[in-house]
Amino acid sequence: MSYSKKAELLEKPYLHLTDARQILGVAYPKFKPMWEQMIKDLEKESGQRLGQWNWGIPTEMICNYFRIDVERYKELAKKEKIDA
Repeated sequence: MSYSKKAELLEKPYLHLTDARQILGVAYPKFKPMWEQMIKDLEKESGQRLGQWNWGIPTEMICNYFRIDVERYKELAKKEKIDA
C-alpha cells in the first residue's frame, strides 16, 4: 500500500482493524491477537469499552499504542508524490 493511502487512512478520526493492519503492513492472522491485546490494554488504561464501538477505535489511541508517527507518514506520502 502506498504511503499516500496510509497517510489518508491516518487522517480518519477512527480506525478499524483492517485500517490499522494496512497502515502497519501486517497480515491478519498475526495482527488479530495484537489488535485484541491493544483493545484490552486501552480499555484498562482509559476505563472505556472500546471494543464495542461500531465506528472503530480513535486513531490517536492506536497511533500512540503502536508508536505510529503520523507526521512521518505524511512526509513519506509527499516524497512519494514528488518521485512519481
